[in-house]
Amino acid sequence: MGAFSGGALTVHLIPNAVSGSPVLVLEEERASSAGLLAERFALTPREAEVLRWIADGKTNAETAVILAMQVGTVKKHLERIFAKLGCDSRAAALAIAREAIRSVGAKGV
Repeated sequence: MGAFSGGALTVHLIPNAVSGSPVLVLEEERASSAGLLAERFALTPREAEVLRWIADGKTNAETAVILAMQVGTVKKHLERIFAKLGCDSRAAALAIAREAIRSVGAKGV
């Protein structure tokens, strides 16, 4: 994540079943990004959250920890996201999501 832009900041302490050590996640409020993705691509709120984290460069495992779900659930959400975006790869979905977020950011939202 880049520099803090002055929005809301949330700290999450999330148990990590894989390593046993908890993960501390510092999250800048990006509801507008997730909301934009949900609206633009007819995603569920949870699909939009998954796509937002993927667009931030998180792996499936990291996304699962952050959103407190199983890696298999992230993969299932990604399958549905790919279908809704009309693509068949993580790289394509990432490019589509980043472009959508960037286009809104350029407009000052």
